[in-house]
Amino acid sequence: MKKKIGLQPGSLVYTGKVLETVEIPITHYFYNNKISKVISDTYSDGFSIKIDEKATNWIDVAGIHKVSLIESFGKLLQIDSLILEDILNNKQRTKLEIRDNLICIILKVILLNDKAEEYEYEQISFIIQGNTLVSFQEKENNIFTDIKRQIENRNGKIVLKKTDYLLYTLLDRVVDNYFLIIDELEEKIDNLENKIITNISKADFEDILELKKEIVQLKKAVFPLKEIISKFLDRKMKEFLGEEIDIYLKDLQDHILIVNEATDTLVSRSADLIQLYHSTLSTNMNEIMKILAMISTIFIPLSFIAGLYGMNFQVMPELTWKYGYYFVLFIMFIIF
Repeated sequence: MKKKIGLQPGSLVYTGKVLETVEIPITHYFYNNKISKVISDTYSDGFSIKIDEKATNWIDVAGIHKVSLIESFGKLLQIDSLILEDILNNKQRTKLEIRDNLICIILKVILLNDKAEEYEYEQISFIIQGNTLVSFQEKENNIFTDIKRQIENRNGKIVLKKTDYLLYTLLDRVVDNYFLIIDELEEKIDNLENKIITNISKADFEDILELKKEIVQLKKAVFPLKEIISKFLDRKMKEFLGEEIDIYLKDLQDHILIVNEATDTLVSRSADLIQLYHSTLSTNMNEIMKILAMISTIFIPLSFIAGLYGMNFQVMPELTWKYGYYFVLFIMFIIF
């Protein structure tokens, strides 16, 4: 975001980390009830895309770090500079914009980095204009692999539908991925709860804080989806997508509501987890204090007797008694 300070609205600047590679994979899928074709290319300094007016066109762009590429798509689809600016801003809040000639949807996709065992949040933008849908991803990933395979192999009803159904399918895939992350976070919470109850350690608190950070980040990604799904029922939206897609959008709306409710539950459980940690720690401390109190109860009177006869007074009759030492030991044993 620092890169945009002082610039005019609509200035095209990529705000993310510039990737080493300059080549950006671009895959053009166009299909209808008769054909399915795929054209793959990479962008370095220029590209050439021809929109097939008789087919559904899906152009998947796996990289947004080249401003010239985004500008080229802006000219191709007549996208205004404010939307192009949002596409290049990888910190953009999840949103839906409806223009006279297109629809723009920007949201976050969550991917699991198997090597680092952590979640990666990437921005993905969808532009819909007529029979063309363009998806802009920060980098190449496999989240839409199954959908691409369906188009290539002409499996399922996606090849019989238009861009509205394609948009629903892509959004549904992103939301389904949220469910996978939610399930993993719930499992982490369950494991931490069991660990805290059975064998609490100082490292558990660090794990809780890290987990809470992940849940808050998830909440920031999924909460704005409520606003998007409410705009799906907008009259302008129906003009772009048609009435047939309503039943699918309502299903997507249900999924988004479930995701938000599940995320709220995760936030609540993470807070409960911190309370459980402190409560268990306090309980264990109380048990230790009980043991120390028992030891103190035993040894305080013994220490009193030992201290009493350790005083350096000259006249202490018991000190000259033949059995004084054994008598004191016997008394101390009885007290113990």
